[in-house]
Amino acid sequence: MFLIDAFEKGGWGMYPIAILAVITVLIAVDRFMYVSKAQVDVDRLMGILKSQIVSGNIQGALNTCLAQPKPATRIIAAGLRKAGSSEHDVQQAMDEEALRELPRLEKRTGYLAMLGNLATLAGLLGTITGLIKSFAGVAGVDPSSKATMLSRASLKQ
Repeated sequence: MFLIDAFEKGGWGMYPIAILAVITVLIAVDRFMYVSKAQVDVDRLMGILKSQIVSGNIQGALNTCLAQPKPATRIIAAGLRKAGSSEHDVQQAMDEEALRELPRLEKRTGYLAMLGNLATLAGLLGTITGLIKSFAGVAGVDPSSKATMLSRASLKQ
């Protein structure tokens, strides 16, 4: 109930902040779900890939990566496709694939900083409008009672 009371006392300025909070949570949940689906058991995968590569079964290692379409396995598969080429070519292929995968992982995360800044500015706007209302309410009052009225107004909030 305390949160609802504080929300109501905050006035209209609380609604933009609440909307921004909901959008932020939705983006965070979306990214969490994507990243959790993109995880792979690295130790197990590397064990399988090492055994296949050492035995010379590059195609089997590539098929293992393709069977699990995750960002990490797609990057490794790009390097395996260049097996037999120079180390530079293999690294370049993996870097290119990583550059393709990175935007998928970071999708919409740039909005989180922007939403944080907007929420801060929305809170500041609410504070300023509250101060304007407080000072407008005591504009025509006797100067000796202004401080008392302003302090009472801040205690009600």
